[in-house]
Amino acid sequence: APKLDMEIRKYTLFNSSNERREILINTELELAMADENSNIIHPSFNNLLIEEYYDENLEALVARKRPRGNPEDDFYVFTKLVGIDLAYEVETEKTKLLKDNGLNAYDGKITKYPLWPVMSYRERILLDPGESQTFYYLTGAADTKYNVSHAIVNADKETIEKEILFSLQKENVNAKYQKLVPNRAAAYNDILSKILFEQEKDNNVAKYWNTKYSQSMLWKFGISGDLPIITVPIGRLEDSALITEVVEFMDYVKSRKVDLDIVVVMDEELYSGEPI
Repeated sequence: APKLDMEIRKYTLFNSSNERREILINTELELAMADENSNIIHPSFNNLLIEEYYDENLEALVARKRPRGNPEDDFYVFTKLVGIDLAYEVETEKTKLLKDNGLNAYDGKITKYPLWPVMSYRERILLDPGESQTFYYLTGAADTKYNVSHAIVNADKETIEKEILFSLQKENVNAKYQKLVPNRAAAYNDILSKILFEQEKDNNVAKYWNTKYSQSMLWKFGISGDLPIITVPIGRLEDSALITEVVEFMDYVKSRKVDLDIVVVMDEELYSGEPI
């Protein structure tokens, strides 16, 4: 959401049958509330610092990362369903969801300090023939409890729809500026996902450095090594058009507020100096 500090997902269910339907919906957000390395190295310890509760006034699940030192380091994550008429159930312990096919989950008992913290809703929606229902799933973060309340209170249906419309208009402007053809954004998002999360090591890159390189080796080329790196090998003059494509990709990346480094690796026959 451009103006709200949250992600909004909009869902519309339509009953195209001639019978009344009861639809069961489950949501599940598994919490880390830490940087990726900390969560990978010490996931159990990291989970011990997370506490959860259901705010009756806000009708939202809230998780708090307890600060180990400075109280100003408070960190909150919240989720909320908007637009669903029937009462829903919540769960915060994933082990209860996994055990006995989740028969003991959603029992009305909120685990304040879950060993495996999640934020999960279970909801039933009744749809008559030809009926549709739209609801929204909100996920957000804040640094104070007040900001959690402020964000949720201002996220009514009317405001949410305005945010969705504004976001759509903003993306249309960005798409025209970046000259995105159909499916190009989907391809860029797939590349970003692999760079940021899969972190596959490309063994072909090592041949350009002729050794197992360390981060300090990159400094002489003006590369910090602190950011994910995309390498673009150029072996022929015909491949130089690829650089234009990569520059367009970087424009898209910057619009998503993601920082990356690009290293163009050229064949020595095409470049008079050292490979860059």
